[in-house]
Amino acid sequence: MQSPIYDLTFAALHGFVPLDDEPPSISTDRTSEDVSDTKYQTQPPRSKSFWWIFGSFCLSEFARAVDAVILPVILPGIVVDLAATTTQGYMSGSSFLLCQTIFQQVYAGLSQVLGNKTCMIAALLIFAGASVLTGLAKTPVWIIGARALQGAGAGGMDLMCNLITTDMVPLTRRGKYSGLLQLFGAAGMVAGMIFASGIEAKLSWRWVFFVNPFLVAAPLIILTIFFHSKPRKGDIRTHLKTVDWSGMLLVSLSCASVLYGFLAGGAIYPWGSAHVLVPIVLGTIGVVLFILHQAFFVQRYTSAETLIPLRLFKHRTSATGYAVTVLHSILLAAFVNFFFIYLSVLKTSLTLLPSSCLTFTCAAIAGVVTGRIKRYRIFVVIGGVLLTAGYATFIHLRENASRVEQLFIQLPFALGAGVVLPARLLATQAAQHPQDMPQAAATMTFLFNLGQCFGIPIGAATYQWEWDRLVKKDVASGLIPTQYIITSHDAEESGELIKEWPKAVSDAYRHIMAVSISKLWIVTTVISGVILLLGILMKEVPLRDRGEPEPLREEKDFGNDDTDRLIIS
Repeated sequence: MQSPIYDLTFAALHGFVPLDDEPPSISTDRTSEDVSDTKYQTQPPRSKSFWWIFGSFCLSEFARAVDAVILPVILPGIVVDLAATTTQGYMSGSSFLLCQTIFQQVYAGLSQVLGNKTCMIAALLIFAGASVLTGLAKTPVWIIGARALQGAGAGGMDLMCNLITTDMVPLTRRGKYSGLLQLFGAAGMVAGMIFASGIEAKLSWRWVFFVNPFLVAAPLIILTIFFHSKPRKGDIRTHLKTVDWSGMLLVSLSCASVLYGFLAGGAIYPWGSAHVLVPIVLGTIGVVLFILHQAFFVQRYTSAETLIPLRLFKHRTSATGYAVTVLHSILLAAFVNFFFIYLSVLKTSLTLLPSSCLTFTCAAIAGVVTGRIKRYRIFVVIGGVLLTAGYATFIHLRENASRVEQLFIQLPFALGAGVVLPARLLATQAAQHPQDMPQAAATMTFLFNLGQCFGIPIGAATYQWEWDRLVKKDVASGLIPTQYIITSHDAEESGELIKEWPKAVSDAYRHIMAVSISKLWIVTTVISGVILLLGILMKEVPLRDRGEPEPLREEKDFGNDDTDRLIIS
């Protein structure tokens, strides 16, 4: 049973007033009748400290989004300046994405020992320090390593923002605050693309990375001042025993192996080579072993807490929510990377900016609406319809499309991608036991980044296969002379390569590019249809705030029933 102090702490944090002295009961029977049966009633306003802390998360998301979009813009300058190969340039981006994903489970485990605040600040410092190292890079290997370290920091920022927000915000309001984070992410994406282009044109690509420490300085100061946690009770060795170290190592290495194989396939090594197949097979075996480890080993033979409890996927709503999360992230990665290639070859890259803004603006609006109507399934269905329609229209997009057509054809996708963002978050958490909320949030963030890692190679494999087929066809017909052959490995650079070539050859490659990418849109249309089907099959579990104090986890007193505490002053 929680103490009165705990109740008052939670009330001050969330703007709630306890109605009685009896702590809320925890029930896993989520029926519509007991949605209103909650111990807490909303009473605005929230404390200033809450807004300072949440504001720091928005700034962190802005900084992370800026960094996420700058590399494609400045990569040509990096390759030339450091005399890097195309493969090394590719690895500078892949190393970031890889480490951003696999280190999230490390942060999830360490947060149980060190606390959320410590892990968040550590992630910000790693990100800032690695940004400086990236800006100082003298060799290709240096920048690959620095970008990997930067990814480790960015992954921690992403995870801890979601984890702490889950602790601070009741379930019915999480969609709203998730939408606000996405809105700042959209602003960061737009600012990053414009900023990177301007800096590279007037100064050096290195200054793009030197700006990052200034962007994260404000979140660091705010968290240091306003985010306080009581000292953790108990021996540090006791805390360390609660972390599933073996599971953390197994899932990190397994995912790293699988992702390396997929990211290297088609870009560094042929898809059928041992360099690609062996890591994928070994990583897949490792993932299976991790599932067995979580199901049968941890609880029976250790005193550790399960890293990713399989009970998170037990309810149909949660399982479909996690599936939507992975598929949705694959679609986003495919759109951002390959629609950008389409536009860059046609020299209309800025046409991507309005849809980026619209996606995350819709996410913010949908987040507010889900909190008001306390329903999210309908947004998954609507999003599935819009995504399917949007990608289906992309299939017919060709190289001769006008800028107006390129702009307006993105609208269904942008709307659909936006409304799904807060809905899939709520779907993964609505049916969870309150004590599992932090792990549910961490798992969703991890799977979202994992899906992005798969989205790029899935798109690349489809795109490159069709590219090579069409190039061989045009070479055989004499449309493309042999001295002008561009293989699929260099397809992303084709926009620069064809500048000075004969018009007939340039036009042929623009057509090849458009048709190749259209094959990818067929795949993404099918994936969008699966999201629609999952939305239809998803069970609507009513949103409620009952028992929400339970997940707070900044202080843990081992040996009694006290719940973790998060204190904001």
